Amino acid sequence: MVEFTISKSKVGPVTARYLNGEYQNVDAENDNGVKRMAVLGLDNSHNKDYKVAYASDALITIQGGKGVTHDDLESVLKDVGAWDIANFIPIEIPHGQKWREGFKTTPERVNSMSLLYEKFERAVEEHQLLGDEEQFSVYY
Repeated sequence: MVEFTISKSKVGPVTARYLNGEYQNVDAENDNGVKRMAVLGLDNSHNKDYKVAYASDALITIQGGKGVTHDDLESVLKDVGAWDIANFIPIEIPHGQKWREGFKTTPERVNSMSLLYEKFERAVEEHQLLGDEEQFSVYY
């Protein structure tokens, strides 16, 4: 089962994270060149365990659940016909002391959220779909 969340949100580069009682700097990218980004609310709110350099404009983010890879996410998006809706850019998202894989779009594709939602609504009979117009979680 592939668990992930799709939402309208903002992102920002993670510069430090709170570990072992203090903020520690983090690399801007992982070993594979994937950027490390925090997912922020549309009001720029975010987990204060992370320091973020700035907030992007609103865009669409896809956050993988525990153990979900970029390949898993890509496969599901292709399976429901959503992969070609936007240029999905791989990112790594902080989660506790670890990182989870995900994707972000460019800000100009934020209006594709309703189209993505429709693609997953069509698949609702085969898959569980939970959420509202701003965010939903999928168990595929």
